[in-house]
Amino acid sequence: MMLDWTPRTFQWFEAADAWTGYSKKLARLLWERVRVPGTLLDMGCGMAFPDFALAPHVGEITCVDRDERVIAYVQEKIKSESISNLRALSANGEEVQGQWDTVMCIFHGDKETILSSYLPLARDTLLVVVHASRAGNIAPEGYKVRKCSGVQETSDFFRQQGISFDLLETGIEFGQPLTSLQEAQDFLRAYSRKDIPQEAVTAELESRLVKTGHHQYPYYLPSVKQFGIYTIRRA
Repeated sequence: MMLDWTPRTFQWFEAADAWTGYSKKLARLLWERVRVPGTLLDMGCGMAFPDFALAPHVGEITCVDRDERVIAYVQEKIKSESISNLRALSANGEEVQGQWDTVMCIFHGDKETILSSYLPLARDTLLVVVHASRAGNIAPEGYKVRKCSGVQETSDFFRQQGISFDLLETGIEFGQPLTSLQEAQDFLRAYSRKDIPQEAVTAELESRLVKTGHHQYPYYLPSVKQFGIYTIRRA
C-alpha cells in the first residue's frame, strides 16, 4: 500500500505516535541490533519518527524518501528540534550511492531491491522491518489492502538467496486516536479497499472503536502492528 502524504495523513501519524509511543518502542528494538553506531541510513524513511528517537545514540543519520512532501516535513522537524546529526534527502532509493555502518528499511522496498540495492550500502548491518503478513490489519476482513511483503515470503526469499539472518517477530500497539465518529469512518476507509460499503465500515467501528473520555480524542481504534525485524550482518 502506497501512502498518500496529505495534511491529514501527517496528522494521523503524529497523533497515533504520540498516543502509543510506537516509534520510540520500535527504535529501542532497532538500537539493540545496531553494532556500529557511527552512521545510519534509513531508506524510505517516511516521517522518520524512529530516526529522531535514534539520533541521540548515532553519529550521523541520513533519511531518504522519494516523496518530497514527507522530506519537507522531516527537514522542518529537524530544524524545529535543532538536530545537527540528522539530514533528509529526497531521492529514489535505488539511486543512492555511498556506504553507511547501518542501513534500515522499515516497511519499505521489495525484497529483491533490498538485497540488490540496499544491502551493498551497509558496511556492517542491514535491518529490514516487514509486516507479519501481506494483509493489512486495520480494515475489516474482505476489505484489507495488500502490503508489499510479509515475513514468510521474505524469509523464504532470503534463504533462497543464501542470506543468513536473525529474525525477531513481535508487535507494538499502533492504534489511532480520533476526534469524531466521522473521522473514524474516514480513517477506516483510507486503510481499506476502495469498494468497502458503508455497512461494513459501520459494523467494524461498532465492534472495535473505544471511547476514551479524552477531550481531544474521544475515540480510539486499537491496532497492534505485527512485524518482523531481520538483522543481516555483512561480516
